[in-house]
Amino acid sequence: MEFHGPIIRPGTDADSVFIEVTAGCTHNGCTFCNFYRDTPFYVAPFEQIEKDLQEAKQAYPNAKKVWASGGKPFALSTEKLIALGKLISKYYPDAIVSTYARIDDIFQKTVEDLKAIHASGIDDVMIGIDSGDDAVLSFVNKGYIAKDIVTECQKLDEATFPHRMIYLGRLAGKGNLFKVLEKVHIYSIRFILTI
Repeated sequence: MEFHGPIIRPGTDADSVFIEVTAGCTHNGCTFCNFYRDTPFYVAPFEQIEKDLQEAKQAYPNAKKVWASGGKPFALSTEKLIALGKLISKYYPDAIVSTYARIDDIFQKTVEDLKAIHASGIDDVMIGIDSGDDAVLSFVNKGYIAKDIVTECQKLDEATFPHRMIYLGRLAGKGNLFKVLEKVHIYSIRFILTI
């Protein structure tokens, strides 16, 4: 199996088969994150992904979860994400397939695109909202604002595309959790990871 950068994944996905889809991050500018500082953005060729899936299938034939690894797999085009979902489903038809996404990865995807990506076999995305507060998002150079989070998560909701969020509990300061969560329509989220 090939990996061109660190494997970063939520604790909830520790028991997943890891398949590299990308390495690094296209944004790579959040002031609090050093995960990919020394890793240039890289998209794994589909030949590598399939070879890794074949190897993984031999070692873990009954895996129930697959983590499409990398800082920005959801930055891929709709067509590539659909092909990725189908490719992973070829080897693990019953597995839950999850990956990271940034809010700006969703900007160019329509509700219909999101429905097609989900139908292809990508089951959910983990999104870093970090604080959800505009002043804090600007201060940490997140690259989007709270309104973007709400708008893009509403698109995911409309597409019935499950999503989880990473909320960095103290990034916005003590006592701001519920004020922020009200902005992002918490009803739609399956899981929040607080760090």
